[in-house]
Amino acid sequence: MRLIFMGTPDFAVPTLDALVRSEHEVAAVYTQQDKPQGRSGKPVPSPVKVYAEAAGIPVLQPASFRKAEVLEEMRGFSADAIIVVAFSRILKKRVLEMTPYGCFNVHASLLPRYRGAAPVQWAILEGEQETGVTIMQMDEGLDTGDILNQVTIPIEPDETGDSLFEKLSRLGGPLLLETLKEAEAGELHPVKQGESPTVYAAMLDKSMGRIDFSRDAAVIERYIRGLYSWPSAYTDRDGKILKIYKAEVVEEETECPAEVPAAGEAGETDGGTCACTAEQPEAMDCPACASGTEQPEAMECPACASGTEQPEAMECPACAAGRPAPGTVIRVTKKDFTVQCGRGALKILELQPEGKRRMRTADYLRGNPIPEGTRLGQG
Repeated sequence: MRLIFMGTPDFAVPTLDALVRSEHEVAAVYTQQDKPQGRSGKPVPSPVKVYAEAAGIPVLQPASFRKAEVLEEMRGFSADAIIVVAFSRILKKRVLEMTPYGCFNVHASLLPRYRGAAPVQWAILEGEQETGVTIMQMDEGLDTGDILNQVTIPIEPDETGDSLFEKLSRLGGPLLLETLKEAEAGELHPVKQGESPTVYAAMLDKSMGRIDFSRDAAVIERYIRGLYSWPSAYTDRDGKILKIYKAEVVEEETECPAEVPAAGEAGETDGGTCACTAEQPEAMDCPACASGTEQPEAMECPACASGTEQPEAMECPACAAGRPAPGTVIRVTKKDFTVQCGRGALKILELQPEGKRRMRTADYLRGNPIPEGTRLGQG
């Protein structure tokens, strides 16, 4: 096929490279305009532009696709299809239907999951176990076109935004080539998308990186990995930024101060009632903590004798009363330090102090001792 390629960031380059190395012809590349970067404000070309120019492919950077002359120039390439990979612009019908095969999009998620600008990172932030790449026939909606092909990979326990970005970027090219072959043979079987069952994968911004230690430690750990390497997860110590690059969830050691009767004592019955004798605030009215009430399966207080895990949405004040405040350093060793979270705690393994390089926590502690009881995130 004779193709037009539209893309901008690093993610799009491996797919463009796969097309260039294939039997297909890339007649032209469209990419976003050069953007000023750094203190100098010097315009910097996109990674796609750099690759295309090195490969000798004509590069076009129109500010808009509304002008007749821009569309006419595009038609002049007589392309069979348009390939779109992270172009960062919504295309109108006049472009989508310009070529015989329309526009094929390479999207970094298993659509309809994670439509939007940052699907790679959001899959990690939301705790997904797997993700993948979708080839979609574009329509005028936002990532709503028919699904043509998909490939799935697992998300590893230590996966970061950068490592997953790299893996998925390498999957797009081979899957697209397979899809183009099926299109030419008339063997495509488009599948309509349903409603997305996930959050919209909105563009990342720097404010997302600030760590809220009142959240579940497992959630924070996912944000540390998912937001690497930009915008990065960070907190502050004594008014200075402290980026956190690697952490490990550890079980909370603080015991609940509620008096829990032994089996068979007051508060426990054969009917599975709650053994917690701590007084429950009226505003909360947790039926699991009200002595003598039957324990509901969906919400069981950790102060009771059942031993079941407490959902994040329902905090038993009898348990929280004896726990250090979120953000408190509760343990320090030569190699790391541990920070209390809303539930559980985080052992900090790698970080970057403001104005310094990334380092292991052990190296940081040698020159910057942290006493137990220090509160992070107070700036």
